[in-house]
Amino acid sequence: MSDTQHERGVVVRTLAAALATLKAPFQPDETAALGAHELDRVMHELGMTCADLDPANPDSAALLPAMLGKLGLSSRAEIAPAVLRDLERTCSRCAKAGTCRSALDQAGIPDYEAFCNNADVLVSLDHARLRLARKG
Repeated sequence: MSDTQHERGVVVRTLAAALATLKAPFQPDETAALGAHELDRVMHELGMTCADLDPANPDSAALLPAMLGKLGLSSRAEIAPAVLRDLERTCSRCAKAGTCRSALDQAGIPDYEAFCNNADVLVSLDHARLRLARKG
């Protein structure tokens, strides 16, 4: 085998190994290396709790933006980052994703006040949007 063929073989094996690494599933349990106290400290600094690491509603990443859009709040720039984070956290812990999805599938504004844990905040945001629209 020539040196060139050997070098190509090494390159091919290296690339194959790199691709296999990229395709390997992400190991989300990196937090296990932290002690409970350290994890609590890190989560506190992020304004979160350890419960936020295990969302009850993995569909919240799609449902909350859809709800905001139905209310005419589709621009995240309209919502203060802290308020948006609280909405996301509450939505991610919600066990009513099926009810929310069904309500969003209906025409018009969903009756979110009947089931949504974020209803008070959403009503406030909607009223603020309407006040701004009247002024503009």
